[in-house]
Amino acid sequence: VDFSSNNLSGPLPSLVFNTSLKIFKSYNNNNISGPFPEFPALNTNFEIFDARNNNLSGFLPPLSSTPNLIQLIGARNPGSLTGPLPQFSDAPKLEKFEFTGHQFTGTIPDLSNNTELRHFNVNSNALSGEFPQTLNCPHLINLRFNDNASKLGSPGISGNVPTISACTSLRILDVANNILTGFAG
Repeated sequence: VDFSSNNLSGPLPSLVFNTSLKIFKSYNNNNISGPFPEFPALNTNFEIFDARNNNLSGFLPPLSSTPNLIQLIGARNPGSLTGPLPQFSDAPKLEKFEFTGHQFTGTIPDLSNNTELRHFNVNSNALSGEFPQTLNCPHLINLRFNDNASKLGSPGISGNVPTISACTSLRILDVANNILTGFAG
């Protein structure tokens, strides 16, 4: 399903019962609003959900029903996506997670089982707590969790700078405007 580059508005249709859906895109020149949709139940085909540049709100669904998810993107979405981030251990094939400029709270989930992760961008949210210290992401290119301090009163991400020595493909590391300590290693 690709709704890109239209002038659509209103809520997304329910995806819960579509067990064969593989790709869903609804970005560029759309104004999709309403709650973030629940993912199809037990859909092992579902790989890509890209709803950037829309106006979605609410919580992200759990990733446990979509074990083969590769991309989950909702960047540049001025809606009010909120709540905690989903557990990434439920999506071991995830390569790209990008949700910038929202109101997510809580901690960054454990990423140690996401060895295929290439892009992780959660800047400009209200995340706090310690960043996971174990990064086993040899394919990680882009890691950004900057600008989480002060948003919605969040102190930002704390603890030691994560150890990135196993991230041999890393090209971008942006952790500005948090409260990290220690040395980059």
